Amino acid sequence: MIKKSVNISPDRLGFLIGKNKRNLREIEEILGVKFEIGKDYVTIIGEDGYNVLRAEMIVKAIDSGFTFDTAKKLLFGTYVFEAIDLEDYCEPRSFKRVLSRIIGKKGIFKLELKKYTNCDIVISEDKHMVGLIGEPEDINLAKECILKIIKGTSHGRVIRYLHHHARNPNELNIREMILRKKKDWEE
Repeated sequence: MIKKSVNISPDRLGFLIGKNKRNLREIEEILGVKFEIGKDYVTIIGEDGYNVLRAEMIVKAIDSGFTFDTAKKLLFGTYVFEAIDLEDYCEPRSFKRVLSRIIGKKGIFKLELKKYTNCDIVISEDKHMVGLIGEPEDINLAKECILKIIKGTSHGRVIRYLHHHARNPNELNIREMILRKKKDWEE
């Protein structure tokens, strides 16, 4: 028996639980884990360490600001969650400026990053972090680009780097179509 406790903001707990505990039941059914809910934490109990880890990633993703439907991607395939904590990379007085740079003018940089890495991205101003959900290879590229922006590299240079290192856009579109079909089949 494996037990893992994970902190979660009380205001995000409802997103994890869902209406009539629907979200919790779905995770429990698919992963074979059980949840014990506290005031500001969740304890995950299960036999399979990998599934406990996946449930932990879902809790952390929801806590970072993702919706349940987006975090649910972590149930299937090789999707992973990664959080980039700005406290590890810059001074507190720079948080707002750096988060604004990650979003970009009119949100264009964030959209380009999402388009070329096929990652879901959430930016949490109150937690000073950026959350990513995607394939490990795509997450690494997105993280590299975000770290370049944090270090002050120009948006144009980072976007050129992104375009050069991204997977073939046609391949990304095929992957998106497959995921949409899979989602349609599940409904």
